This record gives sequence, C-alpha cells and structure tokens, in this order.
Amino acid sequence: MDLSKEIEDATVIALDTTVFIYYIEKNQKYFTLLDAIFKRSNLKSKPIKILTSSITLIEVMVKPIRENRLDLVEQYEDILLSSDNVFVLMLESSIAKKSAELRAKYSFLRTPDSIQLATALCGGASLFITNDRRLKEISDIKSLLLDEMLINV
Repeated sequence: MDLSKEIEDATVIALDTTVFIYYIEKNQKYFTLLDAIFKRSNLKSKPIKILTSSITLIEVMVKPIRENRLDLVEQYEDILLSSDNVFVLMLESSIAKKSAELRAKYSFLRTPDSIQLATALCGGASLFITNDRRLKEISDIKSLLLDEMLINV
C-alpha cells in the first residue's frame, strides 16, 4: 500500500494513539513513514489536517508520567496541544453519541477505540491511521494499518 497515494487527496486524517507514540519516540520501524505524514501536515500547499481524540492525550501520557520522563511529556504536549495542524477534539456529546452507535454496531469495539473512531467521523476525517487490525473491520471509515503501509516505504 502506497501511503502517498492513500493520503494524496485527503484533507483531514485521524491518527490513533499508537501513531503518536511511534512518532514521538522515534520507533525505528515506523518513523520514516510517520515523518512523511507529519511533514505533509506542514506543507504550505495542500496540507492535511490531523485529528485525534482527547483519549490520545490520556493514553500517551501514562507511561512517561509513570517513568518520570518529563521530556516525553513535554514532547507529547507540544505535538498534541501546540501544533498548527494537529487537533485534539474533546469528548463532546456528538462524539459520545457516535461512539455509542459504533459500540452498538461492532460488539468487539472497546470504548477508547470507539471514541477515537467517532472523533474521526465527527471531525470529517476520510482516513483513520492505526496499527490495530481489528479496526479494519469498521466500515464507517477507511482505516489504514501502518504495517500494511510499510511494504512500499
């Protein structure tokens, strides 16, 4: 799967929590791929808007806080709360309702995942990038798996 082709026409994409973890912590397997996504969000011509849920902020902070890694806490805060093209959507009633609808429709879906997907849908994302294979079963939005995108990097 060619990432550049997949996101070429996208104006809004949503990213799952693991994507931010892999990017900030410079995971060797995924960093080059993710760097291309984040660079695309900063282009002057045809940038993409990146969305995620406030759930991401919770999930990415746990381990660095537990390990007293204030440098990582600061990096996560910078990218999630201070980036020009990364938007963290708070859990509001429309997202909560959509999350409940998704959980009702897909019995395997856990609440954090349903909130992530509902955020993507309510935020107008055309793609959801994750590495959770189960989320490929969601037909409401196109999900791309990082592992599948690595083939053409």
